[in-house]
Amino acid sequence: GKFTNLEYAQTLINLADKQWIEDKVFWDEHFLPEVYRREFSEKEVKVVIDSFLYLNSLLPTLHLTPYLTYLEGIINTFSSLSEDQKEGLKLRGEIEEAEKARLILLKKLEIEKKKKIDPKDNISHKDIIDIESDAPETLEWKDEDNEMNSKIPRMRERVSKKEIKKMRKA
Repeated sequence: GKFTNLEYAQTLINLADKQWIEDKVFWDEHFLPEVYRREFSEKEVKVVIDSFLYLNSLLPTLHLTPYLTYLEGIINTFSSLSEDQKEGLKLRGEIEEAEKARLILLKKLEIEKKKKIDPKDNISHKDIIDIESDAPETLEWKDEDNEMNSKIPRMRERVSKKEIKKMRKA
């Protein structure tokens, strides 16, 4: 099913509660940047920023500043609108230039890695970010929601498999 903004927020909280910090790649390249692909209502963005702040308090080694700045921007935009304008409105924010550069670099590295990796190997993740080949400084977000949705259950599986391994060790 569709992974809603509120489910995204709840998953952040669950992972924070589990102190799930081992997999930095999962956080920095997949789960946290997912926030940039979503549109938020005023209520949703407040819930999501709360879950990011909660995550920050429990897992301070994660670098959350760009995401908090991004979400703050959306909140500020909403606060400048009238109630009528907000009605049914969902917004995306502005990604900081340094963060855009980081995502583009990640994307380039991923493409390089894919060239080297055996195509039958499922190490390579499906792309979150698609860069316009003619304008590498701009990011183009794929609107095919189903792409991320097919990835989320696998992320959940990864969590549960890690949890199971931990339980077995205990």
